[in-house]
Amino acid sequence: MKDIMANQCFDMNIKVNMGKLQRPCDTFDAEADLSKFENTIEQARLSHFNKTLALNRMQVWNAVIEKLIQSDTGDEIRELQDQITDVQKKRLEMKGLIKKKMQAINELKQMRENQGQVEKQAVERAEAILQKYQKIATISQNVLRGIILASKVNWIDDPKLKDIAMGLENIPK
Repeated sequence: MKDIMANQCFDMNIKVNMGKLQRPCDTFDAEADLSKFENTIEQARLSHFNKTLALNRMQVWNAVIEKLIQSDTGDEIRELQDQITDVQKKRLEMKGLIKKKMQAINELKQMRENQGQVEKQAVERAEAILQKYQKIATISQNVLRGIILASKVNWIDDPKLKDIAMGLENIPK
């Protein structure tokens, strides 16, 4: 792993030096290349760390097994391995249950959000319909006023026409 990182650093130095020789220093390209190379180095370091950690775990596990083999009989080793296997199975089952519960929670959250959107759309639609009918009522009111005025009938003397004319002002706008 160290050799790989050394080779990558060497390659980066060569590329940086070649870039200096070929063209004048373009800071934007240099910064982009630098960040790209830094990311590559960081990924290599992380990979090295993870592999070292896995190797250490394997070494510890092998040391424990060898110690058990040397100190006790094979039956105890099998029992311990069975217990370890059972614990690992339970862990996997719990992990699966947790995943299912998280999915259920996410689905419930989405349903709530969708429900809120549906209610909002219904309110908006109802308001649009209400405005439409209010416009129709206003137009009808104006037409009826126009008919009463155009007919030149004395609507004040006629109680039915008076009720109609006075009621036109009560229609909500």
